[in-house]
Amino acid sequence: PQANGSNTMVILQDAFSFATALTDYGPQISDNLMFYFTQRILSPSRLAGDVLLVHENINQFKEPRAAWMYNAGQRRVRRAPQVAYDGPAFSADGTRVSDNYDLYNGSPDRYDWKLVGKRELLIPYNNFALASRELKYDDIIQAGHINQDLVR
Repeated sequence: PQANGSNTMVILQDAFSFATALTDYGPQISDNLMFYFTQRILSPSRLAGDVLLVHENINQFKEPRAAWMYNAGQRRVRRAPQVAYDGPAFSADGTRVSDNYDLYNGSPDRYDWKLVGKRELLIPYNNFALASRELKYDDIIQAGHINQDLVR
């Protein structure tokens, strides 16, 4: 949602094919390949038909992630080098970055993890209210963010 509460619903179709599940694939599959991922935009119409294809590798130091984007308006396929880290997320018009998926996204080469100690934390985990089928999008989407009462 934007700061004023306006939003545009983007509908995506995602598909994963894990390397171990590919039994009818002709060429030799790399030992480093984890999965193939495709994401197709179904709506809004100004983005519909755009497709993202990712070859996700296990060891991205050895062989970086390979990604391509098909832009339906231009009818072109191009390499997508920024499908990782803080690069703009596909289909988000610059309002989200790739790191918003799963907390971090990409090779670990840009991250510096260090264990600085242990402490007991209370981690809120109950988001069941957000998943209610009785909610309308207007109940969830508010100015600047989603309704925080539904995620706590």
